Amino acid sequence: MTILCGACEISNAGGLNPNAPSALASLLVGEWSSSSSAPLSTPDSCSDLKWSVSEVDGSTYSGTFTATCGAGVKVEGTLTGLLVDDQLVLTGVGTATPPGSTGCGFTLDGIARVVGDTIQLDYTGSTCLGPVSGTDVLAQF
Repeated sequence: MTILCGACEISNAGGLNPNAPSALASLLVGEWSSSSSAPLSTPDSCSDLKWSVSEVDGSTYSGTFTATCGAGVKVEGTLTGLLVDDQLVLTGVGTATPPGSTGCGFTLDGIARVVGDTIQLDYTGSTCLGPVSGTDVLAQF
């Protein structure tokens, strides 16, 4: 199973400056979301990604995320990231739950990069349903 988020993009009015690590660090904390909550274009895609970065310990960040994927699979989990220069190196764990079924665990690895006033999230991982990968563009709300 491949999970992709196609045309997910929205702007953050506050703007991020990847050349200012301390400014980047303070702006990463908060609620982030993809712009797409539209119907899924393929059974392997996801939409309505929400990422809450709630804890900071030095250059380590953590928080939770949710998304809705093809065939109604609900995804939720935690992400932990290490701020390295202008990107966050991420690891995640969570549960993917198909409708009417018990959830199964998954792991993710990824990179979050500042692109203009948004964050581009590239990820790969594995679940009991198969491999996952994708790119999503998030904005703070």
